[in-house]
Amino acid sequence: MKKSVDYMAQILMDEPNYLEQIKEEPEKTNKVIEEVKKKAEEQARAGIPDTGVYRMVVCFLGIVAVAAIIGSIILVGIKTDVPDALIALGSAAVGALAGLLSPSAKGSE
Repeated sequence: MKKSVDYMAQILMDEPNYLEQIKEEPEKTNKVIEEVKKKAEEQARAGIPDTGVYRMVVCFLGIVAVAAIIGSIILVGIKTDVPDALIALGSAAVGALAGLLSPSAKGSE
């Protein structure tokens, strides 16, 4: 996963006007660095989409995972066997959440 410092380095290499600004006006170095930092943070955050459908899917999977955990605890508490389907649902929901929320490798080099 790329970190924002990697994005900053890439921005400075891709857009030489920032380096030229620093060379021409060294007193504005902090301003240029802040601008590049802001741009890099935006690129770093762009990895996880922020759409309504994405949020609904994450919420639904979270509810299924929590319901499976609570249901399993209740069934164990009343000394009843936990159905395999309940374990499968909980495991699938947790796995899907992990897949959705983990950073993807498509942008790493």
